[in-house]
Amino acid sequence: MTGPLASGDVIVDLSAYVVSVSGEPVDLSPRQVELLALFLATPSRVWSRDLLHWVCWGDRRPSGRVDVQLCRIRTRTGRDLFRNVRERGWALRAPA
Repeated sequence: MTGPLASGDVIVDLSAYVVSVSGEPVDLSPRQVELLALFLATPSRVWSRDLLHWVCWGDRRPSGRVDVQLCRIRTRTGRDLFRNVRERGWALRAPA
Protein backbone atom coordinates (compact mmCIF):
# COMPACT_ATOMS: atom_id res chain seq x y z
CA MET A 1 0.00 0.00 0.00
CA THR A 2 1.23 3.46 -0.78
CA GLY A 3 -0.09 6.67 0.70
CA PRO A 4 -2.78 7.20 3.28
CA LEU A 5 -6.17 5.51 3.05
CA ALA A 6 -9.31 7.53 3.65
CA SER A 7 -13.04 7.23 4.07
CA GLY A 8 -14.76 10.52 4.71
CA ASP A 9 -12.81 12.30 7.44
CA VAL A 10 -11.12 9.10 8.67
CA ILE A 11 -7.53 8.79 7.45
CA VAL A 12 -5.12 5.91 8.07
CA ASP A 13 -1.42 6.24 7.32
CA LEU A 14 -0.30 2.64 7.63
CA SER A 15 3.36 3.47 7.02
CA ALA A 16 3.38 5.53 10.25
CA TYR A 17 0.54 3.69 12.04
CA VAL A 18 -1.33 6.97 12.45
CA VAL A 19 -5.10 7.39 12.37
CA SER A 20 -6.88 10.72 12.34
CA VAL A 21 -10.52 11.75 12.35
CA SER A 22 -11.33 15.30 11.21
CA GLY A 23 -7.61 16.06 11.45
CA GLU A 24 -7.36 14.94 15.10
CA PRO A 25 -5.15 11.95 15.98
CA VAL A 26 -6.88 8.85 17.33
CA ASP A 27 -5.11 6.42 19.64
CA LEU A 28 -5.51 2.90 18.23
CA SER A 29 -3.45 -0.23 18.83
CA PRO A 30 -1.32 -1.49 15.93
CA ARG A 31 -3.81 -4.33 15.34
CA GLN A 32 -6.71 -1.86 15.22
CA VAL A 33 -4.83 0.36 12.76
CA GLU A 34 -4.18 -2.66 10.53
CA LEU A 35 -7.79 -3.80 10.76
CA LEU A 36 -9.12 -0.35 9.89
CA ALA A 37 -6.64 -0.07 6.99
CA LEU A 38 -7.84 -3.43 5.67
CA PHE A 39 -11.41 -2.15 5.50
CA LEU A 40 -10.39 1.20 3.97
CA ALA A 41 -8.25 -0.52 1.33
CA THR A 42 -11.19 -2.71 0.21
CA PRO A 43 -14.28 -0.56 0.82
CA SER A 44 -16.82 -2.76 -0.99
CA ARG A 45 -15.60 -6.10 0.35
CA VAL A 46 -17.52 -8.07 2.96
CA TRP A 47 -15.12 -9.66 5.46
CA SER A 48 -16.22 -12.81 7.26
CA ARG A 49 -15.25 -13.44 10.87
CA ASP A 50 -13.18 -16.48 9.81
CA LEU A 51 -11.27 -14.53 7.19
CA LEU A 52 -10.60 -11.62 9.56
CA HIS A 53 -9.33 -14.08 12.17
CA TRP A 54 -7.02 -15.60 9.60
CA VAL A 55 -5.72 -12.28 8.24
CA CYS A 56 -5.28 -10.60 11.65
CA TRP A 57 -4.32 -13.46 13.96
CA GLY A 58 -3.29 -16.30 11.67
CA ASP A 59 -5.93 -18.70 12.96
CA ARG A 60 -9.61 -19.45 12.61
CA ARG A 61 -10.44 -20.34 16.19
CA PRO A 62 -13.87 -18.98 17.02
CA SER A 63 -13.79 -16.06 19.44
CA GLY A 64 -15.13 -12.57 19.90
CA ARG A 65 -11.81 -10.87 19.06
CA VAL A 66 -13.08 -9.38 15.81
CA ASP A 67 -16.24 -8.00 17.45
CA VAL A 68 -14.20 -6.47 20.29
CA GLN A 69 -11.69 -4.81 17.97
CA LEU A 70 -14.38 -3.38 15.68
CA CYS A 71 -16.26 -2.05 18.71
CA ARG A 72 -13.09 -0.42 20.06
CA ILE A 73 -12.40 1.20 16.68
CA ARG A 74 -15.96 2.57 16.58
CA THR A 75 -15.66 3.92 20.12
CA ARG A 76 -12.25 5.53 19.68
CA THR A 77 -13.00 7.11 16.29
CA GLY A 78 -16.51 8.17 17.27
CA ARG A 79 -17.69 6.84 13.91
CA ASP A 80 -19.93 3.92 12.98
CA LEU A 81 -17.52 2.74 10.29
CA PHE A 82 -18.68 -0.84 9.81
CA ARG A 83 -21.94 -2.32 8.67
CA ASN A 84 -22.96 -5.83 9.53
CA VAL A 85 -23.91 -8.02 6.60
CA ARG A 86 -26.18 -10.61 8.10
CA GLU A 87 -24.66 -14.10 8.24
CA ARG A 88 -21.71 -12.92 6.13
CA GLY A 89 -19.56 -10.51 8.16
CA TRP A 90 -18.73 -6.80 8.01
CA ALA A 91 -18.07 -4.18 5.36
CA LEU A 92 -17.03 -0.57 5.48
CA ARG A 93 -20.01 1.75 5.83
CA ALA A 94 -20.15 4.45 3.17
CA PRO A 95 -19.14 7.84 4.62
CA ALA A 96 -22.02 10.15 5.45
